[in-house]
Amino acid sequence: MKPSAFPLSVLFCVLILLTSCTRCQTASSSAPSPPAAAPSEAPEEIAGTSARITGLEVSVPESDPVQVRVTLTGYLSDGCTRIRSVTASRTDQQFEIALHTERPAGAMCTQALVPFTRTIALDVQELSTGTYTVQAGDRTGSFTLSADNMPSAP
Repeated sequence: MKPSAFPLSVLFCVLILLTSCTRCQTASSSAPSPPAAAPSEAPEEIAGTSARITGLEVSVPESDPVQVRVTLTGYLSDGCTRIRSVTASRTDQQFEIALHTERPAGAMCTQALVPFTRTIALDVQELSTGTYTVQAGDRTGSFTLSADNMPSAP
């Protein structure tokens, strides 16, 4: 019986192909690479108003001095948007809470709503007795102070 040369020739062809591919890869990797771009200081952020508030709850835990907390729930429009800051301001008997959002410019983001919960402590020191309104987005709540909230003397 004569040994067949077919398996030997197939092995020889495979070795030639592997060797030629290695040479192509080596040649392409030795080519000069383009100069690296200078790193940017920070990714550009785009301010937005994409926080949708779906709930507002005001709580006044028993404490001295009185404290008022507002819990906001809602969602952000995509996976890249985040809450940058929260501001609370007061005019007369009304508190206004604003959520400021941001997202990276040109980022590829998941297009899914992202739920959030934020609790904000309101500055109620030195407020007089009365009912106060809290507004965030299109949600409103209120609380009542039954006594003046003045700090204790040392």
